Amino acid sequence: WLDGPSGSHSQALRFLGGDSRELAFNQTAAAATIQVPFDGCQLRKGQSRTVLDITSFQTGFLPLVDVAATDFGQTNQKFGFELGPVCFSS
Repeated sequence: WLDGPSGSHSQALRFLGGDSRELAFNQTAAAATIQVPFDGCQLRKGQSRTVLDITSFQTGFLPLVDVAATDFGQTNQKFGFELGPVCFSS
């Protein structure tokens, strides 16, 4: 999410919602918001993970249909994507 050495979010993950709207760090989309309770990958040391909480009050934005990882591809990098619990409330 955050590139620690540069302090930049320019390589942060981007998501595509079911309604074809994109969600990224620098967007204040009305469709959804991203909170980052844990960012263990920002220093690029060892194996870690980053946890993103995506909240949307517009059901058309869900499900997430795609994710773009732009900071990936070096021989010493691995990338995985886990979709955790989903909560619907009224």
